[in-house]
Amino acid sequence: MTELVVVLFLSVVGLGVAAYLVRWLVALPAGDGDMNRVAGLVRDAAETFSRRQSGTMAALGALVGGTLFLAYGLRASVGDPVNGLELGVWVVVSFGIGATSAILLGQAATHLATRGAVRTASAARRSIDAALRASTRAGTAMSLLSGALSTLTIASLYLAVLAYHGALGSEPARALSVVPHVPLLLVGHALGSSFAAMLGQLSGGTYAKAADIGADVGARDAGLDDDDAENPAVVANLAGDCAGACASGATTAYAGAALEDSAAMLALSLVYAADETVRSPFAILLVPLLSRAFSILGTAFGAIIVRTDDREDPQSSLLRGLIVAMIMHGVGLAGAIEWLLPSRRVPLLGGAAIGLVAGAAIVPWTNLTTAARFGAVREVADASRGGPTLGLLAGVGQALSNSVWPVIVLGGAIVGADTIGRTYGGPHGELLGVAGLLVGLVGASTFLLALECAASVVDAASGVVAMTVGRDRLDVRGRLLVLDAWGTSHRAASRALGACAALPATYLLLHVVDREWSRRVAERAIAEGTALVAPGPQSFFDTGLPMLAGILLGGILVAWLLARTVLGVLRSSRRILEEVRRQLRDRPAPDDPARSKDAAPRPVDYGPCLEIATRYALRQMVLPGLLAVALPIVLIAGLRLLESKDKGQSAVGSVATLMMAATVAVVLGALFAASAGGAWGNAKKYIVTGAHGGRLLVDETGARAENPTFVASVVGDTVGDPLKDVAIPFVLVLVKMLPVLALVLLPLLL
Repeated sequence: MTELVVVLFLSVVGLGVAAYLVRWLVALPAGDGDMNRVAGLVRDAAETFSRRQSGTMAALGALVGGTLFLAYGLRASVGDPVNGLELGVWVVVSFGIGATSAILLGQAATHLATRGAVRTASAARRSIDAALRASTRAGTAMSLLSGALSTLTIASLYLAVLAYHGALGSEPARALSVVPHVPLLLVGHALGSSFAAMLGQLSGGTYAKAADIGADVGARDAGLDDDDAENPAVVANLAGDCAGACASGATTAYAGAALEDSAAMLALSLVYAADETVRSPFAILLVPLLSRAFSILGTAFGAIIVRTDDREDPQSSLLRGLIVAMIMHGVGLAGAIEWLLPSRRVPLLGGAAIGLVAGAAIVPWTNLTTAARFGAVREVADASRGGPTLGLLAGVGQALSNSVWPVIVLGGAIVGADTIGRTYGGPHGELLGVAGLLVGLVGASTFLLALECAASVVDAASGVVAMTVGRDRLDVRGRLLVLDAWGTSHRAASRALGACAALPATYLLLHVVDREWSRRVAERAIAEGTALVAPGPQSFFDTGLPMLAGILLGGILVAWLLARTVLGVLRSSRRILEEVRRQLRDRPAPDDPARSKDAAPRPVDYGPCLEIATRYALRQMVLPGLLAVALPIVLIAGLRLLESKDKGQSAVGSVATLMMAATVAVVLGALFAASAGGAWGNAKKYIVTGAHGGRLLVDETGARAENPTFVASVVGDTVGDPLKDVAIPFVLVLVKMLPVLALVLLPLLL
């Protein structure tokens, strides 16, 4: 059990570093009274939404968990690795722990983001380096907390199962026999965390983007600056950056880590069962957790070296940190494989090396296609000179072409890892190769999550500055604008890498579902007396009507959920915009000559927009969230009724093809949305810096008017936001969750 102790120790170290960074952040100056007042408004709004969101998520999670427990309790136990009731208890308990951990992590991320935003705003008054360090370390604290909590929870549940079976007693033999089945017992953890993350992404993203769109369009109508204090939706917008974008990003990353590690562990458990040369189940099953732990340590060291000055582009410093994090992860992973599994080092190391190279190819490419200093974004900005239509077309064209390279890299990586595994890996060697690919590919994800959370902190800090000292300190706004632009690029890179990880994870999980289904069919045949010996391996994949039904339903599921999500953001933003227009209708603009300089400004009522954003966000997550989980169950039940003689082969096969179709569709959509949204967003920021006339045009009389090119770029940015920040991330979490849901449902089918 030495391997398990090492994982627990490294997880605790990661939490300790996160605690140190939080303490360092809290010790920074929080600005003057006006900044603290605005930050207090944002903090109260964000934490209020987070509490209401958590309550709704907990209620829905309890409903799903209770249904699972009831279903497991009523079923007949045939083919289970342990007692049927015990299997149900472990699945439901791990589901509850996963969901609870994700919910609490979202609240912690909201707490950190609100406090990090005001300190980043205050630091920007001193230098860009101070603002970069404050935002990056705030994001790193959230990232380390997310990753370390995931590995600590899985390892602790692992230890709990072993302790229950006597591993810590005088006769640990039974516990050792259970070790290969532990990942299957704890698959509920990945399901619970993914379910909570799916709901959090949907509600938090809707809150953030609806408030953002309502505030931006309302500001354009009234002639206000971005994040002007007189905009009734500005506090909801900034609260959305913290409680929506940042918190949902952290919980989604937690769920992604749990699911990816579980997928690799489940696949490696099949390898252990078929390969007698593997010396220990601990040695092979804990490779993914050790890989994640070294990624956490690499992120901690990478964040420490992030420093810059007024002469250096901050991107150079961030890339140095990313390179350090990836090198430390690669070295640690290679050492772990050499220590734990020397007999199978070639397929695992080969797959891991391919994964590292694939990640190193995808991340810079995404930065290249979404950064303002490169041609793709500048072409979108230049096209915006012809109006919104040309700007939108340029973004779509760039995104379609820029999505090709990551798909080629990912496809080649999967084929290469599979080939190495089959050639050198022995029984189920392809699973060794692709599992190595997965743990290598996601090595940079922890550091990229830190930059993604830091980008949300910078967004909120920019708003705090705009509401307080922005008019007098244009240098402060300029520093944050530079960081904001790079934050957009790194957020796109993080989303692209997370989407790419979905394919190898689904590949592994579908293999596990296939093998588990075959095993249960054999056990059921023996139990019913229809076979004297277990039949040979068989597959549930069928090229007939059930597979076609699964493919079509996978596409329908993705399209319907995307439509529901985008329309939900539309309805919420429309209501917020109506409220903004109602409050601003009789209020003169700041530059209106009729406005008296001596008159006290009428107080702005931020409450209605906050309530609208919260109410619509919570309403939005209930129906799509429950239907997304219910659809595979309904599909299985319906096909079982139609074809009861095949022991569920058509039903499970249809769900498997649904997963494959949905995963491919969403991965392509995620790459497109990340590229298009990042290009549109940074094209707007590029124009704000003065390109193509800047934001405002001044005529011969000195009168100012908004630049039509800037207005066109705002349209692109506004269209891209709901796609890249709400719809695609939500559906991506869902499709990554579906294979885990199938594993949980398999015992209920056979």
